[in-house]
Amino acid sequence: MLYEQIRISYLFAAKKFAEAEQQQEILLKRVKVVYEKENASTVAEMGVLFQLEAKDKSIHNLSETVTLSQTKLLRNTLWLAVSTLTFLLAISVAFLLYFFHRQKKLKTESEKVQLDQQLLRTQMEPHFIFNTLSALQSFIRF
Repeated sequence: MLYEQIRISYLFAAKKFAEAEQQQEILLKRVKVVYEKENASTVAEMGVLFQLEAKDKSIHNLSETVTLSQTKLLRNTLWLAVSTLTFLLAISVAFLLYFFHRQKKLKTESEKVQLDQQLLRTQMEPHFIFNTLSALQSFIRF
């Protein structure tokens, strides 16, 4: 292009205005084409940069979503562990209560049987003593 500008200057100096004007128009067309190409490539670069920024934002949003999901998963896992331990504790307490109730019931039944036996002994002792005394009286009389 520099060559063509120098040539146009030469043609003007040589007073070949018609040829200089044609060369000037050709040069303007070439300059226009070059600037259009540069503008197109600049627009393309800007488009690529915009797409890269959009993808970076998308990646950032996705990473935040993943972090949030992991936090929720961790919290849900913690709640599951706590609820499982609470359930196991409740079952253990229920089993212990059942076991203590059963022991108390067995102890109460055992005490009842012992009391019945004592009652029978107390009822038998006066009768046995009365019979023994009767038998002695009858031996004494004979």
